[in-house]
Amino acid sequence: MLALPDLTLAELFDAVNHELKNQLSPADQLRRRVHQNPEISWLEHETSAAVSGALEGMVLEPIAETGLLVHVGDADLPAIGIRAELDGLPIIEGTDVEFASTNGAMHACGHDVHMAALVALLRAFEKVCQTGRPPVSLLGVFQPSEESNPSGAQRIVESGRLRDHRLAAMLALHVHPRVAWGSVATGEGAVNACSDSFTLTVTGVGGHSAYPHHGHDPVLALSQVVVALQQIVSRRVDPMHPAVISVTRLEAGSVANVIPAEAIAEGTVRVLDPTDRASVLELVESIAVNTAAAYGCRVRVEVQHGDPVLVNDPRLATAVDAGLGRTGIEVAEPMRSCGADDFAFYGAVCPSLMMFLGVEDHCGQPATESDANNLGIDHSVAGAGRSPGLHHPNFLPSEETVARAARVMLTAFIAAAETVFEPREGN
Repeated sequence: MLALPDLTLAELFDAVNHELKNQLSPADQLRRRVHQNPEISWLEHETSAAVSGALEGMVLEPIAETGLLVHVGDADLPAIGIRAELDGLPIIEGTDVEFASTNGAMHACGHDVHMAALVALLRAFEKVCQTGRPPVSLLGVFQPSEESNPSGAQRIVESGRLRDHRLAAMLALHVHPRVAWGSVATGEGAVNACSDSFTLTVTGVGGHSAYPHHGHDPVLALSQVVVALQQIVSRRVDPMHPAVISVTRLEAGSVANVIPAEAIAEGTVRVLDPTDRASVLELVESIAVNTAAAYGCRVRVEVQHGDPVLVNDPRLATAVDAGLGRTGIEVAEPMRSCGADDFAFYGAVCPSLMMFLGVEDHCGQPATESDANNLGIDHSVAGAGRSPGLHHPNFLPSEETVARAARVMLTAFIAAAETVFEPREGN
């Protein structure tokens, strides 16, 4: 058997980019299929099966219960990984497209697009490998449970399998309506915050609502705790360090005329500077305990640690921005937010980079400004795509997004290969 010819990275890009054209129609069909039948975290069995079917003939490695690893290329060469998420959200879809979900869950965060784009890229890469030998391999990582704890990314990292695949860099793309349509934002350093959740259980002495002086009202105490927690960001954190404390759920009592013995609050703490994480959580506990005590109550503070701060590797960010520019893809200003993504866990294994691709809505612009407001569409970002926000019942990237996402993934893959390792001699 004749040896396959070696491909340079430039030749690899051209060949895979050409083959992508043949893979986009099946990828669009896959996107529709998984969008119509979304599954929430750790229950992505049918979604994983759909991805497996779309990658028929390739070697698939199960991981983290419903996840998949797909290694394409020479296993002896370094690999560049690309992550796509499998899970949807427990949201009732509000769109009226023919492939809308009706099962009470929804791909309202673009994971259907990410999956379809990565499948198209893997299929194109595999076709090219049949006629030439790339200087680097591609590892597709289809990850469960990005949207909830426990984290699918953390489970995959802890398995140790990524190192076995000689992973040299890890990439991910996320569609985002706050980035201008068709452009890509990267940025070095922290781009997403860590996210930790907390539960405050305030215990007092209940009784008749007509005689509050005979007890210690946990509802009043908890109300003061909620107000006091908002002062942490405004007065206890460096104003130059983004941080958000949100109390999102309150529970107390069962009838109007009884002061309950217990009141509960839940919420999240998000910081963009990793050095603030521990100190802000300590302040949450200290303020809750002491404020409740001032009203004669006790509080139990429980913290569940979530995703760490997502930090983009500077060299990867520089290289990918340059690669995007060379291929005519507009590079947007860095997109930083206090949203969280468990892609952050991959940074402990190798250099990693999250990219944000600007999207517009499948159905286009609403007829009037009033319609846009009713749908929750945000036009505050100049040039931003016409789309509701992430996790919105009407969020639905246009079908063209799959093709754009696949080409951005390919461009970033080549740029990462140029950056993180020296190709074979002659390439």
